Amino acid sequence: MYFTFFNSSVTTIETEIAQNKTITLPDNSTVILNSKSILSFNSKKWNTSRKVTLDGEAFFKVAKGETFEVETSRGKVTVLGTAFNVKSREDLFEISCYEGLVNVAHDQTSINLPALNIYKVYNGVIHSEEITYTEPSWLNNKIVFESVKFIHVLNELERHYDIQIISENINTDIIFTGSFALNDLDTALKSITLPLQLGFTKDENKVILFKK
Repeated sequence: MYFTFFNSSVTTIETEIAQNKTITLPDNSTVILNSKSILSFNSKKWNTSRKVTLDGEAFFKVAKGETFEVETSRGKVTVLGTAFNVKSREDLFEISCYEGLVNVAHDQTSINLPALNIYKVYNGVIHSEEITYTEPSWLNNKIVFESVKFIHVLNELERHYDIQIISENINTDIIFTGSFALNDLDTALKSITLPLQLGFTKDENKVILFKK
């Protein structure tokens, strides 16, 4: 399910667990909002200010025009017309540019990010590197992780499968690189537990992880 709220001229769209939603903005720009995310914009001011606020993750395909801004609690992204992904969750702020050029403002830093590059701030550490894919992996039913804490992987799994994960006596700060599928829970669990030599059991909507 997803929810849309109207408060005078402000539109807010919120997606629930395991759901995403494609939104068409007033200028025909499109946004695909990932699960457990919130997007807001002012339709009355749109002609003079193309600006949205985001809490969560979304893929943007922006129509050419005046400056387009995405504001998050961790930083701001500014573009003219391009395709990019913004992820702002917990201690992760990540922008992937797929077409054109985006400007990323974070703390006192402002950089221009060209196409096929990613800018990531994770645990206060900044990374910038090239990418080879042309759209976010989650649009193809897959979540990919590169050197993130295991707790971040578990949070994403809960977000996409509507489950509660219990991981007592497991070091969730361990660094994980890998992926999981969004169309089969057992396959996803095996993808994240086997590399770490963990086992799991399921009880309704609860998943218990344990050391083998």
